[in-house]
Amino acid sequence: VQSAHAALWILGAVLLAIPVPIPLGNTFPALAIMLSAVSMMEEDGVAIFSGYLMALVTTGYFIFCAGAIETVFVKGWEFFARLFSGNS
Repeated sequence: VQSAHAALWILGAVLLAIPVPIPLGNTFPALAIMLSAVSMMEEDGVAIFSGYLMALVTTGYFIFCAGAIETVFVKGWEFFARLFSGNS
């Protein structure tokens, strides 16, 4: 159980350290770390579950944002490639 908490904190720390300007990019990992820390202090199972759930939501949010950023760059690259290639 302790190693699972440590893995959650490491995941949160890594997501906090990513230097990409994503809206709420630091809020979600910080909430996950805070909820898990409070749950460990209070030894509350519901809070532990909420901390892990927040970590899961955070990971999903970052995956969604990465996909959106990738789509924007790929579509932009294709647009400018067609614009400057001279072909219609």
